[in-house]
Amino acid sequence: MAADLESTIRMQRSITKMEFAAIVGIILAVLLQVATVGAEVRLRDNYQQNYDFSKVKSIVVLPFYQSYKSATDILLGPVKSQDVIPESVDVFSMELFNAGINVIDRMLLDKVLSEQKLSLSGLMEKQDYQKIGKLVNADVILWGRVSLVKQIGKRRGEISVRLIDVGSGTVVYTCLGEKSDIWGGGDVTAFKNELMSEAGKKISEFLKKNQQ
Repeated sequence: MAADLESTIRMQRSITKMEFAAIVGIILAVLLQVATVGAEVRLRDNYQQNYDFSKVKSIVVLPFYQSYKSATDILLGPVKSQDVIPESVDVFSMELFNAGINVIDRMLLDKVLSEQKLSLSGLMEKQDYQKIGKLVNADVILWGRVSLVKQIGKRRGEISVRLIDVGSGTVVYTCLGEKSDIWGGGDVTAFKNELMSEAGKKISEFLKKNQQ
């Protein structure tokens, strides 16, 4: 009788452990689904209606800047840090090639900047955009920034991209995007690269459509 009782108790404990494991599995699956839902990059763009995009045959991509913010920074303080994203040139260049656009080689850009004793940090005024574009024989300049915002339980990435006409120095196209997921849900570099890649695809599709 005692042996049967002990066996029954062990079986109940075993079932309880199995049920607990099943519940944990369900919770993890739900969390994974939540992390995936809304994780796609949402983009919107705008452009000058009277600009002739068919004349855009060559683009020079300047390295993007990235910034990091927390929830408290948004309310109380400045951006925590701001750095250059070196891989941004390669990410956008790969997508632009698909549109049949000639992308100015980064080595040529660096060479011209060095010969002219210029630095990217100083090329942010209207006349500077025109100057760098003419030096590398580009029609437009592509430049922007990525912001990573850490919130409670999640992170949000934001991207802002501009196309600047070399002749006039004015912004002729803008693309804004964002993506959210659970904080720590993936590699930060991959997270940023996806933002840039999707924005690059949208710009490439826009240019390809307006080249026809």
